[in-house]
Amino acid sequence: MKIIVTLLAIALLVFSFSGQAAAYFEEGHLIRVVYDRGGMYEVVTDLGAGWDLSGPSAAKQLINTSNFDLSLLGASTWDNVYVTNLMRYVAEGDVEAWTSGSGSGQIGRGSAGNALLSKIGSLAGANMQTGSSQNVNLQSDPNSYASLFAGTTGSFAGFLTTNDGEASLAGLDGYADQWMYYYPSPTNARTTYTGVQVYDIRTYADGTTEINAADGNPEPPQTATISLDFPIEGQVVDASSLYNAVPFSWISREEFSRIELQFSEDNFARIAVKIKKRGDANDAVIASGIWKKVLKLPGSSGGTVYWRVAGIRADGSAVYSSIFTFTVRSPEAVGGPNIAHVSKTPLPQPTLSWTNNNNVKFKIWFGNNPDFTTNGMRKKALTFTVKNPLDNAGVFSRTLTAGQWKAIRTVVRDLPWTTVYWFVESWDGINRYSRSEVMSFILGE
Repeated sequence: MKIIVTLLAIALLVFSFSGQAAAYFEEGHLIRVVYDRGGMYEVVTDLGAGWDLSGPSAAKQLINTSNFDLSLLGASTWDNVYVTNLMRYVAEGDVEAWTSGSGSGQIGRGSAGNALLSKIGSLAGANMQTGSSQNVNLQSDPNSYASLFAGTTGSFAGFLTTNDGEASLAGLDGYADQWMYYYPSPTNARTTYTGVQVYDIRTYADGTTEINAADGNPEPPQTATISLDFPIEGQVVDASSLYNAVPFSWISREEFSRIELQFSEDNFARIAVKIKKRGDANDAVIASGIWKKVLKLPGSSGGTVYWRVAGIRADGSAVYSSIFTFTVRSPEAVGGPNIAHVSKTPLPQPTLSWTNNNNVKFKIWFGNNPDFTTNGMRKKALTFTVKNPLDNAGVFSRTLTAGQWKAIRTVVRDLPWTTVYWFVESWDGINRYSRSEVMSFILGE
């Protein structure tokens, strides 16, 4: 019963953070903290996903390069500056923790396991609020690393039996070496847990982090045995790809335990979207729901998305392809909006038409003033939608009903030879907004 209550408490903690829309400091993201012992500030950085490994890894990669200097801490020397790395994954029935330490091994106390998981969750939850991958925080903040783990320097709230969870950056080499240790379900108060060494992690004074460092110099990611094929580097995509999918393909020179197709908006300072495939897969057509997330990565104005393929071997090590980019085109207003005819009496009723330009929802405004923000002006809106903006060769055409045409004419009191102003608002398949210029026509007899 105690175990059930414990897991329930952890689940509630996860729920409190998962309800917030956040891209950084999520479950399974590696967190680095650099702080000045006895100082005022700490720097907390999300090093991204993909490092929640359960067994030893030989993967070598540089992550989060050159984003730190001593001035961020308000310190003048490295004498009291320390680095630590920690992570948790509490979701989908899993309760896992990772902590940094020396290379001599690590033991965790189950009696402090819940406190460790809770404090990592509080640290991550506070930092995800900013929407940034790196935050400079006051140590006096109750959700800072220094406050959460106060009085237990280097032991993570007494979870470790040793105090080597932090490493000094004051060494002459200009970097600090640590190991990451894995703990599955470390919450039984009567048990101690032997941490599983999963990878070596080296932190340089400029903020560069190197996984599985072998010597005193940073090394680039290992040469890929996976070559990207399509889409080609620099290809432009737009919202029409929701209805005409972009195929992804790659060439692999070995078969892996699994393949991950990964996307990022910041050149893999973090992995924003990850799609898992079978180890022998060499192509993918992405489901529209996930593809929407990818298209939204650069923001509402479009921009660059980075993608790569990771091959995960049975031992947990990873092989990465080179990184390609594609550009998500910005939203575009409808093209060539037109209304014909514009007379009061002839039949059939007038027809609205335009080129969709990948938009699926339209709101057409009619008024008696070109400035639609004018107080007291008469105006009328009509709303239309299409399921697929590529249908009918991408052209929207709709004959108005008698009631719709009459409602439009009432904005000028149905008086012939008066001017009606109008424009079209539109939203594409990922809900990005655009609008046409204000146009006009003269109501005929």
